Amino acid sequence: GAGTDIDDSILSVTTGGFFAEWILGFQDRLFLTLGGRGDGSSAFGDDFGTQFYPKAAVSWVVSDYDFWPTDWWDAMKVRTAYGESGKAPGVFDKIRTWNPVTGDGDTPGFTPGEIGNENVGPERTAEWEFGADASLLNGRLGIEATFYSTTTTDALVPVTYPPSQGFLASRTENVGEISGKGYELYVTGVLLQSDAIEWRGRVSYSHNENEAKDLQGQIISGDNKAEVREGYAVPSYFGRVITNPNDFADPVVETSAYIGPVNPTDLIGIGTDFTLFRNWTVDLLMEYQGGHYLPQYTGYQNGRRGVWYPCYDIQAKIVAYENGDAGALNDVTAQERGKCAMNAFGGANSDYWVESADFWKLRSVSVTYDVPQQWVQSFANRMTVTASASNLFIWTDYSGVDPEVEDFADRAEYGVYDGAADYGRREYYNLPAPRTFLLTFRMGF
Repeated sequence: GAGTDIDDSILSVTTGGFFAEWILGFQDRLFLTLGGRGDGSSAFGDDFGTQFYPKAAVSWVVSDYDFWPTDWWDAMKVRTAYGESGKAPGVFDKIRTWNPVTGDGDTPGFTPGEIGNENVGPERTAEWEFGADASLLNGRLGIEATFYSTTTTDALVPVTYPPSQGFLASRTENVGEISGKGYELYVTGVLLQSDAIEWRGRVSYSHNENEAKDLQGQIISGDNKAEVREGYAVPSYFGRVITNPNDFADPVVETSAYIGPVNPTDLIGIGTDFTLFRNWTVDLLMEYQGGHYLPQYTGYQNGRRGVWYPCYDIQAKIVAYENGDAGALNDVTAQERGKCAMNAFGGANSDYWVESADFWKLRSVSVTYDVPQQWVQSFANRMTVTASASNLFIWTDYSGVDPEVEDFADRAEYGVYDGAADYGRREYYNLPAPRTFLLTFRMGF
């Protein structure tokens, strides 16, 4: 007979902290905020106690002084702030772990899991920002602008050690430094105003970028060709790149090349709303995301199987070329040959399908009618009817289904346990964001 023993262990993590803040105002024009918080965690290494994170902010209402031209510039405030925050290591990062296995003859055993690091501590991020808020033309124009800069030190980085030490997993250490910067702009305005119509508009723009400054020479691999490397955005795609994409020639390939960031670097929002005859309100919102890339695995998987429609003609020409027609590919670019290849030109390679994912999307449209009170006073105090739709149209050069999809594949799902981080997006038979239509009735009693 055989005996089966099942065991369960519980690991508790304790966190605690405190927060204090002091605000000082002078003549309702100058404001100073000082504060800080202290955090402690049992996930910290033995040499770390409570970590203190300070913050400070100053704002100055310049328009409250007599010299300010308030006849056309209603209000002006400038502000600056500095603050620090921390991120605790993972629950198991400081602990050496072991995984149970079954050996020959059903004998129990164990294998190394996490290496553990008893000296691991929190990573720290310091951010400085400067901004201004303005109101002009009797409130018809509003502007908010902010610039920021961040620095992350002691970043938690998985460091790989020689397998000869008996461990295949990486160990989390405080060795990284990441810098970031960006700016944000938000503008609102009244474009037209009369007794019959009021037309307002709003525009937002933000640019964000970061860079891994120091990773102690480590390359952190993630899912879907995403990696973190020194000198590049966190994270970015790397892989095989065709360096002569538009030439009518065989592909010239650079291996392990930088492709582009995983996440958007530029965001734009354009919105407008109309109020007509005090009863009708129309609102529209257009959005843009750009500066990033996305693996288009739906096209790759179907293309290498010969069932991706955009590759039909190209693959027929590749077959003709392989059968001796030397001129069959005269009008096929190197990029098309690489993406649609099945056996020729090194065979199909998913790296060639990492594409720019820039897009504009009509995010939402709504029309609201405020029913006159005399029409509903017999059964309600107020009634509104709203017809709305979302994700109506998209404009993009991306060849897949939707450049906005999010598929963070977990390698463990496929039996791969290599410590790769799940921060590489991809499109792989994902459903796009659906078009939705909604009719809403609201009544007040």
